[in-house]
Amino acid sequence: MVMASKRKHSTLTLKDKLEVLKRLDKGEGVTKLATEFNVGKASVGDINEWMEEDGETAEFLTDDDIAAAVTQELMEEEGSDDETQCNKKDVVPHADGAATLDLALRYLEQQPDTTPADVLFMRRWRN
Repeated sequence: MVMASKRKHSTLTLKDKLEVLKRLDKGEGVTKLATEFNVGKASVGDINEWMEEDGETAEFLTDDDIAAAVTQELMEEEGSDDETQCNKKDVVPHADGAATLDLALRYLEQQPDTTPADVLFMRRWRN
């Protein structure tokens, strides 16, 4: 009796995903690409499906758009509510930040649906 072996998990980089999309557009087969990139046929199909779904709503961002989003300048330009807008002069002391993280960790530890990974993540973030 031959037992099927599990395929080793393989993760594609963004560059690989873009390459798969280009080659799908050129008409290459899903099976061929899945074999070449060591992923299942469903993974290649999923990449193609995601791009088709995003095609209508995809937007192109300039370097300035990305930089503004990262530095939260967009939030200030859009005139956000005073409640959500951060005042750069209101600096939170380190002690207050650490106490808040400790409180969040204690809260997580008390929740029945918290996983060990959640607790580990919060501990690492706190330290």
